[in-house]
Amino acid sequence: MESIDSLYDADRLLDRAFQHCLTLLSPNSDLSEILPVQRHFLRVYACQPLVEIGGLQYFFESDWPGLPPYSEFANAFHLIGAAEASSLVSKAVALFSFPDPHLSRLRRVEFLRASCVEPDTEMAVLSSKMMDQSDDVYSKLAVYVGRQSELFGIA
Repeated sequence: MESIDSLYDADRLLDRAFQHCLTLLSPNSDLSEILPVQRHFLRVYACQPLVEIGGLQYFFESDWPGLPPYSEFANAFHLIGAAEASSLVSKAVALFSFPDPHLSRLRRVEFLRASCVEPDTEMAVLSSKMMDQSDDVYSKLAVYVGRQSELFGIA
């Protein structure tokens, strides 16, 4: 188990990386103006709190800047070393009964409300597993930032 100090340090590291990335972005950016390393960090750092409080349903109910395909989020999880979270996102996306779900919030919400309410549905099971991954995701995200700290304005 990690010490309180190390958890605090990881939280501070992630917050500093986030603040640095914000200074690089113009208002209403689709993230294309920053380095891929920073983009992957921001995708994970922005979506994981939603997953923590509302599972994949909250994640899918959100429209993300630039409407990126969900594969970009799965890839970001993969690149930070969170392979299980990456797999869970990919499996959840595959459940949508229409193409390019990232492009239609209304259709996503209708789908989620119609087929993912009961706790034993496949989406609910994947969502629960994704919520259980939060500590691992944040830990791996902190390692990811630490390995490339100079790209996040951390000396």
